[in-house]
Amino acid sequence: MRIVMTVCYLIKDGRILLGLKKIRLGKGLWNGPGGRVEVNETTQQAAVREHEAESGLMPLRPTRYGLLRVTKVWDEEVIELHIFRADEYRGDLRESDEMNCRWFPLREAPYVFQEIPLGQMWGSDWHFLPILLERRRFIGSVHFVTPQQIAQIQLEVVERLPECLPPED
Repeated sequence: MRIVMTVCYLIKDGRILLGLKKIRLGKGLWNGPGGRVEVNETTQQAAVREHEAESGLMPLRPTRYGLLRVTKVWDEEVIELHIFRADEYRGDLRESDEMNCRWFPLREAPYVFQEIPLGQMWGSDWHFLPILLERRRFIGSVHFVTPQQIAQIQLEVVERLPECLPPED
C-alpha cells in the first residue's frame, strides 16, 4: 500500500524548527511537522495544513525540495514522502497533541548540526538535511530497520523533482 505524506522544515534566522513526536510512528523522535495528504489536496496544501496543526505556525510559500520512497522492515507500506522547506511563516508556536516543537540553532560549517538532536531523529534526516539547507532538490529511497537505523539509503541531487515517485521495477 502506498501512502503520500509530507514533512515541512521551517528555517528562519539561522534556526530550524523541529517537533518532538508524542504519539504513533516516530514517538520520541524529533522531526519536522507533517503528515498524510488527504483526498483532493496537493502535497503543498497538506504540508501547510499539517504544519499549522502540529506547531501553530503556518508556513508561507513552502518549496518542495525532496521526494523519498520510504519502506520499513516492520510493514508493507510504501511512503511517498514529499519534503518541503519554508523560510517565512505566520502564527504563534504552540504545543499540539502530536508534537512539541522548538527552534534549534544552525551553526556555520562544519558544525551546522552541533545543537540539533540527530541521535533522536529518524536515521535518514542527517543524510538529507544538509542538501535541504543548501536549497538543492533531491530524490531517493530509504529502507528502515528501526526508525533510527537504516538498512539502505540512496539520494540523488536533481535539477527538477517529478510530481510523484516513478513506479518500482
